[in-house]
Amino acid sequence: MNFIEKAITGCLIVGFVMLAGRLVTTICTYFEVDFPTFFTDYHVVSLVILIIGIIGTELLNVRKKKGRA
Repeated sequence: MNFIEKAITGCLIVGFVMLAGRLVTTICTYFEVDFPTFFTDYHVVSLVILIIGIIGTELLNVRKKKGRA
């Protein structure tokens, strides 16, 4: 179970980093500053990773509260 917890936490962190990258890219595009479009090119992938991290974290928290983990 320890590996699954680390994998879900990793997905959550990577998802938040990619979300922050998309926000920075959007701000730079708005102000017409040259910035790589890597984060906006892979926005669907980053959303999926973030959703997996959020749902997984919530499921693990519910299991811990019930004493199953």
